[in-house]
Amino acid sequence: MERFEKMSIEARVVFLLTLTDLIKEKLSGANGYELAINAIDSCWKWLKAKNIEADDLYYFLENIDENDVFTFMELDEDENNEGIWICIANALAYTIWAAYMYEKARYMPQTIESVDIETIESFIENYPSSTINDFSDKFCDYLIDRYPVDGETAIDEVAVRDYLGQLM
Repeated sequence: MERFEKMSIEARVVFLLTLTDLIKEKLSGANGYELAINAIDSCWKWLKAKNIEADDLYYFLENIDENDVFTFMELDEDENNEGIWICIANALAYTIWAAYMYEKARYMPQTIESVDIETIESFIENYPSSTINDFSDKFCDYLIDRYPVDGETAIDEVAVRDYLGQLM
């Protein structure tokens, strides 16, 4: 996990959202699928433009209406979906945490206050693919090289997508 500590927060978000994009379709028949897709898309939009408030992103993860990722994750009876829901929840939580940090928020919901590098560890442990190690290692190296923790470089979406195309 020390590798993730070498990349910027935004690069970590890119890592989580990219890998989530690769598995999200496995939930296509599950209740809550559309919500999960909207949540992930909103996280990407936040990353690109920073024009979505952290509270609005948080609503996708957890809310009193029980129309959120945590609720659908708990209600899904298909055991094959559990790891995917956990990955989606972890990617959302980390992105939401990054959004609150970007906003320099004085307050965060308790769920988000507990987000840390272990959130990424949980994501990796629950990722439903044996190929994650080779792919994620190369992708991590790419992100560390271009977006180090002490760097100020904005994420170049085109360059990242080009690199991903080469990996696939």
